[in-house]
Amino acid sequence: MSDANMPDGAVIPAIYTNQQLINAFYFAAETMGGDYTAWLAAVGIDLDTLAASRDAVYSGPPLEQLEGLTTSQHAAVQRELLGELFKQVRWVGSVNAPDGLNLRRTPAVDTQPLALLSHTTLLQVLAEQGGWLFVIAGNQAGYVYAAHVLRRLAPQPVDPLPVSPLEPDTTEEILAPPAAEQLSIPDEADAVTRTVGELWNHYGGLLKQEAQRLAIDATMAAALLAAESSGRGYGADGRLLIRFENHLFYDQWGVQHQPEFFSHFAFDGTNRWRDHRWRADPNGAWQLGHQDDQAIEWQVFQLAHQFDETAALLSISMGMAQIMGFNYAMVGFNSPQEMMRAYQASIAHQIRGFFRFIEARRLVEAVRTSDLVTFAAGYNGPGQADIYAAKLQGYAAALNSLRAPAAAAVSAPQPPVITPPVTIPAAPIPAPAAQQWLLVGLAISNILLALAAAASAFRRRRKRRRFSWRQIDSE
Repeated sequence: MSDANMPDGAVIPAIYTNQQLINAFYFAAETMGGDYTAWLAAVGIDLDTLAASRDAVYSGPPLEQLEGLTTSQHAAVQRELLGELFKQVRWVGSVNAPDGLNLRRTPAVDTQPLALLSHTTLLQVLAEQGGWLFVIAGNQAGYVYAAHVLRRLAPQPVDPLPVSPLEPDTTEEILAPPAAEQLSIPDEADAVTRTVGELWNHYGGLLKQEAQRLAIDATMAAALLAAESSGRGYGADGRLLIRFENHLFYDQWGVQHQPEFFSHFAFDGTNRWRDHRWRADPNGAWQLGHQDDQAIEWQVFQLAHQFDETAALLSISMGMAQIMGFNYAMVGFNSPQEMMRAYQASIAHQIRGFFRFIEARRLVEAVRTSDLVTFAAGYNGPGQADIYAAKLQGYAAALNSLRAPAAAAVSAPQPPVITPPVTIPAAPIPAPAAQQWLLVGLAISNILLALAAAASAFRRRRKRRRFSWRQIDSE
């Protein structure tokens, strides 16, 4: 494809695997009603060669140099490939340029900018190339100059967390906070307050432990879990809460077994997370999935389990925070099977797994510093980071409003001791007769003093003056 016929999007660096390229061609062709194998053949790519080394980094001609596709077909493949790469964001940053930062098609200053990104725009960094970063900003991908990007979350690889042995089920008394820290939830409390309050009353003890381990605020720890869960880890029948994702099962198994897959599973080709359908009988009627019915989720999962156990486990989200099975290593397990056994055995594993997931995604520092927009962007993507951050703030504020009275009841401060001012009582008023004699006595004393002073006025003048100053000083 010549540059003149190239779509306006960015040139994607060679950071994608053979499987990701296969997926991009498949979903792009499906969206446009085409055959992905024909598209691959048209550009000279052998499907079997790619499939033989699915996890290897693609080493063929760059996507932008492939001939044989129309401009719209090429743009569709590029769009789907970016969707595949978005699953492996390396770190989150933000634009640090008050006058804005150019988003370019290639890592070079002589290329026409795709957009001018405003100061503090959040960026999902997918790759680093010299002094340039390949990023996703909102719904656009491109290159920005690295010197003008503030690294809000450190670009560290995700190390496997230590795998802990399975523990016996934890009793509610251990999970819950002490009785003195139990919260009283008003009958008129709204849904947010009730959800986070009940979550705290059931699991506040363990939440405090995890918060202490990660050096984050316990209230915020509860808010994070409340925002990502319903407060439940099991269904009414005692089985683990799960959600089976048809499109992920396709990625894990169906792409290699398409006739069987599409006989039993279906999903929307444009918005892959929508219109999930299934049927146990390949000739039977289709049934809708995701009907807020755990019985249905388990039936679909068990159907997929018959075809491939591991692929089915990798394709479900499970437990209180609905962590995907393909994240088993990030939350400390050796296999998705081990993860599911642990999550079924104890809700404590589910809660710890949620915080291990945050830790593995390098989002703890954002929580510590209350940078919830950065946390939201790293956890759910930058599209609605502000909305998600506000949601977290709402849960935290609701829990704080409940915890404040409880904390006051546990250790209510004693009011300060106020010593009343000492009031010298007035001398008792003498009776009228006694008062008259007192006045007479005072008058006689004054007369005698005046006569004595007059008799020796001159001789004792200086002494009297000294006496007067002593009286003044002593008052």
